[in-house]
Amino acid sequence: MIEETARVVAVEPEAVWIEARRQSACGRCGIRSGCGHGLLDEFARGPTVHLRLPVDDAPEGLRDGELVRVGIEEHALLAASVRVYGLPLFGFLAGAAVGELLVGGDPAAGIGAAAGLVAGFLLARVPRTGRAVEVPRILGRLAAGLVAGFLLARVPRTGRA
Repeated sequence: MIEETARVVAVEPEAVWIEARRQSACGRCGIRSGCGHGLLDEFARGPTVHLRLPVDDAPEGLRDGELVRVGIEEHALLAASVRVYGLPLFGFLAGAAVGELLVGGDPAAGIGAAAGLVAGFLLARVPRTGRAVEVPRILGRLAAGLVAGFLLARVPRTGRA
């Protein structure tokens, strides 16, 4: 289970809105050194993400501003990654092969690759049906001591003593 800390933003009768800070896989983004991907990501999508989760598994009596633990199964994250990255890649390679086999030549392979890439992106966006889609779920509230530490860790440092 992959877990993250989030803050409850709103509570509805059937859902809970949470807000979580985006985390980078690389620790260098937090200290603003390295490749600059973290700065670009923050500029493009912002530092937080908002999710609407079903209230089924949520603890009773959640209120706005509470901190909760949110988790998702590893296999669900892996399946989503394969879907988002694998389908366009497969479409790209299959389209290039089909273009080369049917028409021959680099222009046909390039057009086939572009068409396959677009088809892969479109297939990745089709909503899943049939099996239940794995969504993150609220695992529980954070203890009061953890909340204070979490909030202090998020306070920006100004450099003044």
